[in-house]
Amino acid sequence: MKALMIRDNGLERDASRVEAGQQASIGIIAIDVTAAAGTTLTAQQMQPGGVIRRTGVGIAFTDTLPTAALLSATLTELVDGDSCLLHMSNRTAVVQTLAGGTGVTLVAGSNTTLAANSSNVLMLTRTSATAWTFEIIG
Repeated sequence: MKALMIRDNGLERDASRVEAGQQASIGIIAIDVTAAAGTTLTAQQMQPGGVIRRTGVGIAFTDTLPTAALLSATLTELVDGDSCLLHMSNRTAVVQTLAGGTGVTLVAGSNTTLAANSSNVLMLTRTSATAWTFEIIG
């Protein structure tokens, strides 16, 4: 996993070296996806700790996650067995369904739908460079 960073007077350093009186901070990346139909999300949009805000659709739709190979090439701080969380915000008035790209599978028994006007937490887990799993956990 990527280390938390301390920002101090414009400089950054590893948070494992926090001194008394300092705090670690995590920046949150918000990505707006406004496609008028289901789309394939990019690996760059799947940033750990980020928020994907989905708008622009008027009928039930399916968004597909990137392929496992693209996730591995982009999320290089994650190694086999690592997981990351990101938030999916379905800001539409219809149900959003998530599907896995090539090499990305749903954890057995997990839900793949996000209710209209809801936010959920998505967990991605790297099992190998060519295999990832995903599940909606809350």
